[in-house]
Amino acid sequence: MTVFFQQRCRRHQFKMMRFMKYIFNDHFMIVCGIALGGLALFYADLVKELTPQFIWGRPLIGVLWFAVLFSGRLATLTKEADAVFLLPKERDMAGYLKRAYLYSLIVPFVLLLLVCSAAMPLYVAVTGRTFTDFFFFIIVLWALKAAGLLVQLQGIYLDNQSVYRLSRLVWLAGSLVSIALSLYVIPVLGVVIAAAVCLLMFVRSAATMKEKPLDWETMIDLENQRLKRLYAFINLFTDVPGIVGKVKRRRYFDAVLGKIKHDSANVYVYLYARVFLRSNDFLGLAVRLTVLAVLLLLMTADFWPALLSALMAIYLIAFQLLPIYNQFDYMVLTKLYPVDPHQKKHAVVKLLSVVLTSVGVVLAAVSLLSLGVTRDGLIITVLIFAEVWLFVTFYLPVRLKKIAGK
Repeated sequence: MTVFFQQRCRRHQFKMMRFMKYIFNDHFMIVCGIALGGLALFYADLVKELTPQFIWGRPLIGVLWFAVLFSGRLATLTKEADAVFLLPKERDMAGYLKRAYLYSLIVPFVLLLLVCSAAMPLYVAVTGRTFTDFFFFIIVLWALKAAGLLVQLQGIYLDNQSVYRLSRLVWLAGSLVSIALSLYVIPVLGVVIAAAVCLLMFVRSAATMKEKPLDWETMIDLENQRLKRLYAFINLFTDVPGIVGKVKRRRYFDAVLGKIKHDSANVYVYLYARVFLRSNDFLGLAVRLTVLAVLLLLMTADFWPALLSALMAIYLIAFQLLPIYNQFDYMVLTKLYPVDPHQKKHAVVKLLSVVLTSVGVVLAAVSLLSLGVTRDGLIITVLIFAEVWLFVTFYLPVRLKKIAGK
């Protein structure tokens, strides 16, 4: 069964790697680089101003660490058919689940390492202690996360719900106590409590795997839910088979749609406006990038980072909205409309003009708020609207012509 898990794991990783190249594209990496740079600059300036008199430092770190412990689920990689075809191998599933448990630790351990490292400057600033406490903290977090996944492992066995609920309660209490002791007393005590919780969960899980039968339906349902959440995130960047973007009514946009004249000259304007306002793929993308740019502008008071954040946000929103042009290609009825097909291009240009101008107004207002009505703030405002005008007037028609010619 160990070899079987390795084979299934390789297939799963190969599938994920196919999606990763669409997620970690050049545009996303540029945005992440700018965002992390701005956040790091803001964080560094903030830490320099903090002293041990800042009483909220330790509670913030404790809440952050406790919240991150809930990231990452037990990845069993099981499928619906396993409940039938692997049932005769249930006694041998212990080896399979042990490999699944170890595999599930990789990503959470890396995430905890990054979060713990990022929190250390704040910890040192508000406590006056040294960075050597980091090694105790990471042991505490890793031990608690390992115990948490062991609790999840107990939950996929039959006749074990009472023990599972008790184990989960013990894990929650032990996590709070160990993090609190590490931050407020001495880190060694936190390590002792976390190690005790992990050992207890290990003993309880070993007994469960030996004595209880597997709950195949629960195990498969939990894995399907985990994959659904993962695919929903990937679907924000590229199409995932079996995952369809949600369309919402959004009655509060009816007034906007009502301002579009219902005549033959505005057929595609109305259709594209409805697609943009009611689809999570396009509206959600524009909102997320706008919010990210706003946060970056608020966190920096320097000219160049603010300018790059604003201009990059405008460009990425515009570039990511270009696929809206092909939204109605699959609909036969649109080819029967007695309207000029060139209306599609003009409608997309009009839509992106409104969207990018609206985003530009928001970013310009935030930049003026962050930098003040100064020369730098006014220059950023002018360049924002200049970029919108250049994109809509020159780049967009040429780009849409190439898309239509494919």
